[in-house]
Amino acid sequence: MAYSQGQQLGSYQIIRTTLSGIVICIALSAILATLIGIRSQPPVGIEIIAIIIGAFVLCLPLFFGAVFGRLTGLLTGGIGPLVGLAVLLLIFGIRATNTLFPFIQYSTLFSDCRWSFYPGLALAGFISGYAPLKMKGRYNLRRSLGFSFLGILVALTAIFTIFAIIPNTIFSDGSIIETAIGVAILYNLCNLIILPILLLIYHNSGD
Repeated sequence: MAYSQGQQLGSYQIIRTTLSGIVICIALSAILATLIGIRSQPPVGIEIIAIIIGAFVLCLPLFFGAVFGRLTGLLTGGIGPLVGLAVLLLIFGIRATNTLFPFIQYSTLFSDCRWSFYPGLALAGFISGYAPLKMKGRYNLRRSLGFSFLGILVALTAIFTIFAIIPNTIFSDGSIIETAIGVAILYNLCNLIILPILLLIYHNSGD
C-alpha cells in the first residue's frame, strides 16, 4: 500500500514501515558481507556491486523519510544501518573463524566517535521527511531531492563537528575538512541517482 506524504500514519503503519526499512538494511548488509567475504581480494566487479549496495543502505533513510514521513526516516536511519553493520560483523566472524566474534568486537561500531554516524543518518532521514512527496497527485521529485540534500548536509555537518570536537584517531592527521567535503559530494551524488530510482520503483508498485 502506498502512502502520500502529508498523510498521517498510525502507530501500526509507522512500526511496519520502520521495520521494513530495518529489514532491508539488514538484508543488504548481509549480502554486502557475503560478497566482500568471498575472498581476501574480491574481483573488481564484486567490489563495485558492494559499493552500490552500501550506497543504497545510506540512501534508504532518505527514501523512507520522503515517502513515509519524518519519524520513519528517523528510526530507519538510526536503527537500520547500526543493526545492518552488526549483522555484517556477525557474518564476517562466522566466515573468518567459524565462530562468533566476541561481544567486545562489536564495540568498534561505537568507538572513536563512530557512534555519531547513526544519529547523523537518523537526522538525514528525519529532515528528508519534510518534503511533501506528492502535490496535486504528482510526485514532486525536485522537492524530495532538495530536502534529502539538506538532510545529508546537516547530518554530515553534525557528524564531522563531533569528530572535530572530540579527540579521535580517525582524523588525527588533520584531514577532516577534505574528508567531509569528499563525503558530502559522494553522498549527494549517490542520493541524486538512487533516490529517484527508489521513488520510481515505489510509485510503480501501485498507489
